[in-house]
Amino acid sequence: MLGKRSSVSDDNEIAWRNTLRRLCADQAEMGLEAIARVQATHSAEDWVQRGLWSIEQLWIEHVDTVKGVMMSIDQGIEF
Repeated sequence: MLGKRSSVSDDNEIAWRNTLRRLCADQAEMGLEAIARVQATHSAEDWVQRGLWSIEQLWIEHVDTVKGVMMSIDQGIEF
């Protein structure tokens, strides 16, 4: 009633999952490109290397997270 439903239609469920999966795929690609850029950056400064390692770890976590969301979508897990 009043425009509220307790569930989403099957068509809308499929559509938003496809949209979310596309967004995740784009984010995974962006993350992998960022990791490659970080790995290609070199410095003789030890503190710079530690900073680059930290940045790389954040991007790896980013990619792992979006891949996990994509896996959940592929397995039909409800959100």
